[in-house]
Amino acid sequence: MGVFSRDRSGSAAGGSRPYICLSCETRFSVQYHACPECGSYDVRHVKWVEA
Repeated sequence: MGVFSRDRSGSAAGGSRPYICLSCETRFSVQYHACPECGSYDVRHVKWVEA
């Protein structure tokens, strides 16, 4: 699947919130370097975690 074949809702990447903090399990629509909820630096893309 290419970049242009995905829809803007992010359904190809785990819904409208494709990033997740592995510490507090909060989901985000954008990738943060540090989680704004708990401060952890372990924010990953859902497809890297849920394989």
